[in-house]
Amino acid sequence: MNDSDHTTFSTKHHIIINFGWKRSPFVNRSAGVTFMLTRKWFRPHDILRIVPVPIDLQGRCAALVLRFGPVKLLFLNIYFPPPGSMPQAVYRKCVDKILTWLQKTHGKYCREDTTHILFTDLNDGMTMWSDEDLVTKYNNPKVEGYAGECLHAFAEKNRLASAGTQTHNCKSTYFSPNDGQSLVDHVFIPMDSLPTVGTACTLYRSGARLQLIDDHLPRDHFPV
Repeated sequence: MNDSDHTTFSTKHHIIINFGWKRSPFVNRSAGVTFMLTRKWFRPHDILRIVPVPIDLQGRCAALVLRFGPVKLLFLNIYFPPPGSMPQAVYRKCVDKILTWLQKTHGKYCREDTTHILFTDLNDGMTMWSDEDLVTKYNNPKVEGYAGECLHAFAEKNRLASAGTQTHNCKSTYFSPNDGQSLVDHVFIPMDSLPTVGTACTLYRSGARLQLIDDHLPRDHFPV
């Protein structure tokens, strides 16, 4: 099914909702976000709403409201731009517009009966602010840039925690061609849900199977 900003189709095991990109000062053809819903858990009628995104952020943001058994879920998916991919003033404006959309969408669709989960490629560092910080326990050697600081503040205000960074010894999720590596991919869940998490980690074996680049070394993003 095609809509103005997304395409929905099914495979044997997944319902896939792909949000393509529209050229704007904040988006280029490297952008695009996708949800893959496991058919074992979700059916098409469980998709209650596909949230619209401003045209200049299409390819950077997406959100779904889903039914999962007796509860509702708000899934948010954000692809932040790399800091060096555009002029600094444009980059900061892009981050500001993403956060404005995130706050508006979260405020509108996250009700008392809704669990919110945020998936993001932050393309920036995020580090622990204090020993009492519940958002992350990771002392990131890459420190925290503008996007990391903005998202950290949003997560703290809305009591969200990065599930994969609740220890000091987290593993990288991104590997660049020049052998650099960093932790830029996060799954944020409600802080109150942290005790229910059994394991949250970087899936290196799955990432190696999914890797499209023909190299024995890890390349690009690995799933959390």
